[in-house]
Amino acid sequence: MANTTYDQLWREAMVELLDQLEVNEPAAFDTSVPQDDEQRFDHFGTLYIRYLQVVRKLEEAYDQCVHPQKRIDIKDTLIPVMGRVLEIKDALVALNRGINFLNLDEVLVDLKLPPTVLEVPVPRYFVDDREDLSVRDKLLDTYTLQFNLPDGSKEELDGSGDVLSLDTAIRAIQIHERARQGRQRARGMRQIQLEEERERKLMQLGADADERDPDTAARIVSARWRGYDARRRTELMRREELVFLGMEPPLPHAPDKDPLLAQAQNRLRRKHVQAMHAEEYKRALVTLKEEVNAHEAAEMREEMLDQLRDWYVKEHERTGAFPKLDDLNAEPPVEEVPLDDKAKKAKEKADKEKAAKAKKKGDAEPDEPPPDRHFALGMEAAFRLWSDKWQLRDEADNFAQRYDTELVKQLVRPDVEDAVREQVKQRIEQELTNLEEAFERDRNRGKKGKKGKKGKGKGKKGKGKKGKGKPKGPKEPKDIASKTLDQLYRDLINKELVKKHPKVHVAEFVGSFLHLGRAVEKLALAAQKLPPAEPGAREPERPRWPDPSVSQLRQALTEFCIWPLGEQQIKDHWSGVRAALLVGSRGSGKRMLAHAVATETGANFFDLTPSNTTGKYPGKKGPYEMVYAVLKPAKAYQPSVVWIGDVESVFQSGKAKKGGKAGGDPPNRILKPLRELVEHKSEKKRLLALTDRVLIIGGSERPYALDKAKDYNALLSFFQKVLFLPLPDYPSRYMLWQEALKRQGVLSPPADDVQTLARISEHYSSGAIVRVVRRSITQRRVERLERKPFSMNELIGPLAKETPIYHADDVALCEWYAKTLGLDKKPEGDAGAKGAKGAAKGAKKK
Repeated sequence: MANTTYDQLWREAMVELLDQLEVNEPAAFDTSVPQDDEQRFDHFGTLYIRYLQVVRKLEEAYDQCVHPQKRIDIKDTLIPVMGRVLEIKDALVALNRGINFLNLDEVLVDLKLPPTVLEVPVPRYFVDDREDLSVRDKLLDTYTLQFNLPDGSKEELDGSGDVLSLDTAIRAIQIHERARQGRQRARGMRQIQLEEERERKLMQLGADADERDPDTAARIVSARWRGYDARRRTELMRREELVFLGMEPPLPHAPDKDPLLAQAQNRLRRKHVQAMHAEEYKRALVTLKEEVNAHEAAEMREEMLDQLRDWYVKEHERTGAFPKLDDLNAEPPVEEVPLDDKAKKAKEKADKEKAAKAKKKGDAEPDEPPPDRHFALGMEAAFRLWSDKWQLRDEADNFAQRYDTELVKQLVRPDVEDAVREQVKQRIEQELTNLEEAFERDRNRGKKGKKGKKGKGKGKKGKGKKGKGKPKGPKEPKDIASKTLDQLYRDLINKELVKKHPKVHVAEFVGSFLHLGRAVEKLALAAQKLPPAEPGAREPERPRWPDPSVSQLRQALTEFCIWPLGEQQIKDHWSGVRAALLVGSRGSGKRMLAHAVATETGANFFDLTPSNTTGKYPGKKGPYEMVYAVLKPAKAYQPSVVWIGDVESVFQSGKAKKGGKAGGDPPNRILKPLRELVEHKSEKKRLLALTDRVLIIGGSERPYALDKAKDYNALLSFFQKVLFLPLPDYPSRYMLWQEALKRQGVLSPPADDVQTLARISEHYSSGAIVRVVRRSITQRRVERLERKPFSMNELIGPLAKETPIYHADDVALCEWYAKTLGLDKKPEGDAGAKGAKGAAKGAKKK
């Protein structure tokens, strides 16, 4: 695409941003108009969707724009809009009974928008703008080879099957060899039968029908060709008709004509141009600063000197003494104007009324700190900058979109002015000192001055308080304090506490959108208000709260985990997430999502799973040293992700069982140091600050195993967000089967077969479906697809060998999640009012 395309995209985003600031935001936050909870939810939902559209356009413009100065201003606009999206999301969650998954399907219908607008974009600059990632990856590769560790960048299939014994392998080879020989003999016998059949037909036709006769042979070849050509044209017409009707996918494009491949190549080309223009811009900052200094510094210096000299001459004439330069910046004292008796009485009356109102307000509602308006002010400032700087700027002579010289000079001129001002200040101070000395000499001339007495002794040095050393913080173990960060990072790689994770993206977590989520919510709320069944009567099955869809999971993970981890400004000014808990059945994708968070943000990946820490850092002080050794480089090399699998065993109190290995350590040994270093009440005792871009992600298959109340409360207090990963529904399974087959090389799987697979895999997790496809559709099988088309029967057998998720386990997970969010209780009457109150305050910072 051309450069004007992304300029127009930026312009559209800024116009839409202005609409939100001037129209939609005041309407959504207007508390003077009475609204119920549903109306408030719809208003904030509309505002949320509009801001998401702005974010998507700004992110695309920033990623593809090649003008270096435009990219800086686009990014300065993108960050506050992303922060505002998170603030509005908090307001929506408050109106949604504290549930993190929002069903905005009815709002989409009102706006006539497709569900794809709710896909939260992941800014690509989180990874593209970091130059240290390649160095870190090379370092990980080097240490992985040096310590002979497994390559963690390749995805491993859980439960990859039992290893065959030698006898079993030999027997399998013999069976297949006998089958091959049998098929070969059958083909030979078939060929002999066909030859005999052909000779018998020739004998029946007689001597005139000898196929060696040219006319007879020509007729046979012509008939066969006409039949083949007719069948080929009929099949082609049939396929074109099916493609036109949308019943079959189109044929794959040639590599040189594939639009997706061309788009990817164009993006790489523009990225190369971006890097070139950015380097030119960096050099221009230095050269043009020197040019401004050479051509304008002298004029600035003379102008400043004249102003300061005029100032101190006037001050000397007014006061009779030479002023100090510090007096120039001091604000003059405000003189109070005396009031007459009538004005005094009016003022006292107004003060009393104000105090009475404040007291009444205090009785009704306690004062709360004002909300943080950092993102709102940032959006307003960004729009003003765009309108003043770029909206009407003529760039007809800048076709290549290189840096603008005048804008660079405007940027470096304040630095030159500061340097000149410092020089002028030193010169004026010297002049004032010389004038004061000359004035004193003239005033004391002719007078015999007394010699001043010298001080008898040296001034006593003030006895300052002895320094108390460094401020108290978390105690650092001696073994860790004696090592540098590089040495500590190397040791963690050797112990496999730092791993090279597979490169997966959030978009690869395939699933569908919940199209009737809001309607199901209303049914569930209505069912909660129904009276219980009479004694002895059967309790009717009531609709429950809808499970989050895969689309909502991608949305929540991007907003709560990826955005704050990838952008420091969002982490500083938004009450973000320090730890997130992923709850789901075996194979639901918890570890994959943790890898996706690390991939999208370019974060380090630390693994504190109990099975991975067994036998490492033994002893009584070992757990504290291990947690400290992980969190210290995680904080130093931000962003970082700390993964803790089977987290329910970590939070289980009491004497836990040993690990899986012989002589293993109890899983909960890291709980005490982890809570102490992460969530201690005193900030000085915590190793991680709230603004550190370190995210702890926990994964749990059986959170309901925490049957003690204190363990349950400790888990929920440690993790601010709980994201539930349910089993995939039918539309998600259909999409997952189709996508998994395409990734393995089956580009056009039959739709009927995919529907059947989606139906029979109802109680299987998404991980089981992906494993079945990867084991069955091998590279050799893909090469033989032309000779032997894909059949659904190839996947039914491997699917039957997978272990399904039992209904009891699934129900236990759903009930635990409902209990966690309070979905099993009746809704409170003032829940919506509390949510609206928090929304009206702009989702204030905690």
